[in-house]
Amino acid sequence: MRLSTLIKDLGIISLQGTDPEIKGISSNSEQIREGYLFVAIKGQRNDGHRFIEETIKRGAVAVVLEDDILPRVNFPLIKVKNPRLVLARIADRFFNHPSAKIQLIGITGTN
Repeated sequence: MRLSTLIKDLGIISLQGTDPEIKGISSNSEQIREGYLFVAIKGQRNDGHRFIEETIKRGAVAVVLEDDILPRVNFPLIKVKNPRLVLARIADRFFNHPSAKIQLIGITGTN
């Protein structure tokens, strides 16, 4: 799926670079493979922004981030306000809205 399709209408602050084909998505730098989109998320112990260069070496073709970093020529960097929320929405699109296919039934009662 094209990057432009995944990030459409997601409140992008800034966007630079090309429109590559995305083969997978991850916020874990160790799971990045050729053609993947990396989403840099700040955690309690680690900041995903520290792993951006590593993910590019592993084959990431685009990065979603929150912080400003030095621009890379023709490399897609997508700056957003809330990378966690954007990751959820991108994954939903990438995997063709899987929660829409789940049928839920609620049963309530008392003793």
